[in-house]
Amino acid sequence: MAMAISPYLHTLDGRLRIKIPQVKGSSQRALAVEQFLLGLTGITDVTANPTTGNVLVLFTSATISQHAIIAALQEAGYLRAGDHASQQGRKSLTSIVVESAVELAIERLVLALI
Repeated sequence: MAMAISPYLHTLDGRLRIKIPQVKGSSQRALAVEQFLLGLTGITDVTANPTTGNVLVLFTSATISQHAIIAALQEAGYLRAGDHASQQGRKSLTSIVVESAVELAIERLVLALI
């Protein structure tokens, strides 16, 4: 269900990493997404990376669910389920996995340089 929203979504209890295309290449949008999410009750920390387009959200799962966070992002216009679902449909599973691995490697490289 949630995988149709974004071709890159990873969740653990209290941790959500999601690719938001509008964040990629725009530090202003990255900051706007961070501020928006930090305004939600239960969100404890947000890091939006304008280099990769990934957004890491730390939250208290007893207060807010990953589904509520995704729904809030959709309502705010940061995620459009139809756009991402059709984009994902055009990509093979292999290309999605390779893209995600490369982006994760780039993100770790950037963080190592900081």
